[in-house]
Amino acid sequence: MFEGCDLSVLDFQAMSDEGLRDALRTAHGASAMAQAAEVFAVRELYRRRLASSAEVGEVRAGEFAAGRIDLARVRVIIDNTRAVAREVLDELEPRLLATAARTTPVRLRQAARRWVARLDPVGAQRRRERRQEDRDVRIRAMQDSMAVFDGLLPAAGAQTVAMRLREMSLQVCASDPRTMPQRRADALVALADGSGRLRCGCGRVRCPKGGAGGETPRRPLIQIGIPADTLLGMRDAPAFLAGYGPIDAALARLIARNMLGSR
Repeated sequence: MFEGCDLSVLDFQAMSDEGLRDALRTAHGASAMAQAAEVFAVRELYRRRLASSAEVGEVRAGEFAAGRIDLARVRVIIDNTRAVAREVLDELEPRLLATAARTTPVRLRQAARRWVARLDPVGAQRRRERRQEDRDVRIRAMQDSMAVFDGLLPAAGAQTVAMRLREMSLQVCASDPRTMPQRRADALVALADGSGRLRCGCGRVRCPKGGAGGETPRRPLIQIGIPADTLLGMRDAPAFLAGYGPIDAALARLIARNMLGSR
């Protein structure tokens, strides 16, 4: 209706209701088509630029340009190989490309982390030590008297916090009306205010979890699988931190020493 037409000469006041509705439908359709064309054009330009980017690498660029792997998988490979040595990359990249063609980005990321830890244990330790310098906790004010509390923690510390919050969230009775995410949020505040215990919200006077009885023996907050020869320092095979994934041997031995020292 509007193709090749000067909108300034259209007399909308003279149009009937049906004519105006038809004009709106036509305008919305034209707008949607224009937006879709813009999205496809931008995506294609980005695909071509990424395929020729030096960061992607010649092999990955060829796989991406040929359509055998998509942008999400390319990004996973880039993120997990950005700082590895050239000789490690030469061995790692063919494995990642073969896996990328038949698995999801999430599983590709898990596989990449395992292989990097196995093929480059010294580099993994060096990158972990450097990255730990960025640890931080941040608070950002939000609307409605709320705030976002997040941070970047070493993996073992983050798992310790997560498992402690889960442990505290289970200290209430079955009638507590809060969801598990709400309990974890309240447990974090309870840790900070010194109470160290999540009070049940059921409101009953005789709540079975309301007493101040003695502390029950605590299960370990984190679990690590370490090969015996790695624990003894005979080699540097990666260990496995439950809930996170592979960690370097030096960190695993440090955690093991801290656990033994706390008993």
